[in-house]
Amino acid sequence: MNLTIRGDFNEEFVGSAVKKATSLLKIPKKIKLNIFVIDNIKFCPVTSGTLKGESAKEFKKLCKEEATSMSLTYKKNNHVIIHISKFDNYLKTNKKALIGVLLHELMHIVQTNKSLDNKIRKAAIFAFNKFKKELFKIGQPKQNIINFYSNIGESTNYVLKDIYANLELINKGFTDYILEDYYNLYFSKKKCIKPKLQKQTLEQIENAINYQLELLSVIIPFTKVQRKPKAKKLINYLKKCYEPKELSEEFKELTSYTLKNFSWRKNFRQNFFMIVFKKSLDLIF
Repeated sequence: MNLTIRGDFNEEFVGSAVKKATSLLKIPKKIKLNIFVIDNIKFCPVTSGTLKGESAKEFKKLCKEEATSMSLTYKKNNHVIIHISKFDNYLKTNKKALIGVLLHELMHIVQTNKSLDNKIRKAAIFAFNKFKKELFKIGQPKQNIINFYSNIGESTNYVLKDIYANLELINKGFTDYILEDYYNLYFSKKKCIKPKLQKQTLEQIENAINYQLELLSVIIPFTKVQRKPKAKKLINYLKKCYEPKELSEEFKELTSYTLKNFSWRKNFRQNFFMIVFKKSLDLIF
């Protein structure tokens, strides 16, 4: 494992958190791992590490655009970037939360090396092909519909990956670490930011759905452990402070389906996408 730290950090603090996270998850030896911890987009060039050519250029661009923690597996290269911004500055002093975000990104690496990314994308294609005929009856230009469902599918892809990562971490007994991260992430904002959602254009509907899906990637895993006071408090806060009521009702089925049927079988992933696409279709009409 290679660790690179750039920015205003206590390097001993960061190194200790990385050591703890990698000892808890026990990354398979065959996975060559590069971890980067940065606090400014000016350090994005170093995160390309051993990547070459177009892949390095694309990754540096993504790092600057997203300004968030992420993971990437490209051929034999496995990169984890912990990008600490003003929105999650608590990660510089809260070791448990830092271990939590590290575990989350490391789990993405482990699951990607088990071909989860490819399996999720195949499920998305299956669901889209099932819906194709219905979609083109909507009365919108064909390309607009394709773009709409492509974007919804991409968001669902990321959300499903987060659900897989968080639920596996919970099953392994690491709930307190990831809960510490999410709890601080949302409560540190100090104000409610529930948007007033309009559903008149495809773009507005797409933004509304993406917003709801992002919340579900937190709500669904921690609903499983809501007996923990901090988990219950986080879920209630998200529903009160962030979650638009009309969308929470629309996507209630997705939450109950996931908690009841979650598995590594392809039918689960296909049905997950089918529910999202069906609810998206309902919102258009």
